[in-house]
Amino acid sequence: MLKKPWQESKRSLTVRGRLLEIGLRGCKARPKPLLTEFQRKRRLTWAREHLLWTINDWEKVIFSDVDLFCISGNQSSACVRRRTHEEFSPQCLKPTVKYPTKVMIWGRMSSHGVGRLHIVSGTVKAMDYIEILQNKLLPTARDLFGNQSWIFQDDNAPCHRAKVVQKWLKDHTVNRMNWPEQSPDLNPLENLWLKIGFEISKKKAFKQT
Repeated sequence: MLKKPWQESKRSLTVRGRLLEIGLRGCKARPKPLLTEFQRKRRLTWAREHLLWTINDWEKVIFSDVDLFCISGNQSSACVRRRTHEEFSPQCLKPTVKYPTKVMIWGRMSSHGVGRLHIVSGTVKAMDYIEILQNKLLPTARDLFGNQSWIFQDDNAPCHRAKVVQKWLKDHTVNRMNWPEQSPDLNPLENLWLKIGFEISKKKAFKQT
């Protein structure tokens, strides 16, 4: 009766052991933007266009981005060590919030430093974006670069590419970097967002305990 399950278990352990021996471990898949063939080609073109850029070239770029942070409630998964009958014990539960508080942040950074984070309210339209550029981007550029030339990076959100925004950038002689679609992973600000999100999660975890 026990022979077949035992044999299957032994075989499974053997296969797992062999996979580990050649470096194949079970890992959580890393999330990445889903790209079409066209978008892949655009990314490759962008990479080739900037292949010969020097450190000095990249130091002129102000990278910008928006991200959404959850500042109340814990949306991440949690692991606890418990006995079978302790499934619903208070110390083994993860509290949930029906409507967690979230905040949208617009930020920018360069090798010269960072700008102050700006809280974005509601849906950003073209005129809202121009106001952000006027009141947040330009002062940051003056503080970081003075009279030196600089390059502005933003993504391809509809409000960013509106004609009225393009005209504003041209009127204010802002040199905008061409940016491939679906490419947040190329933006170094993503690393800063991860760090901020991690710090927020730590503070929420501390409050809950």
